Amino acid sequence: DIDNVRLTQKAILRFPAFNQRVTPEIDGQVSRVSADVTTDPKSGMSYYTARIRVAEDQRERLGGVRLVPGMPVEAFMQIGERSVLSYLTKPLTDQIAKAWRER
Repeated sequence: DIDNVRLTQKAILRFPAFNQRVTPEIDGQVSRVSADVTTDPKSGMSYYTARIRVAEDQRERLGGVRLVPGMPVEAFMQIGERSVLSYLTKPLTDQIAKAWRER
């Protein structure tokens, strides 16, 4: 889905290192997306790097929580809208589409 991530796109950030019940989600904005995939030498997993800028007023919402470099963050970016019905029927429609292809 990296092809749907754009500069200046809104992101919602969660910090799993902190108590989720008391730590708010904060808003950010995509400021950089890597042009190529990076592969982790230890795990062999491939990924794209994205940087997300967080405005000062959003950081203030965290209160006394201190963010440090390398801390894990979950970033959620809305790339489109889907109905509940489309979530339920997508696996079926994908299989039907594959059934009619020639190899």
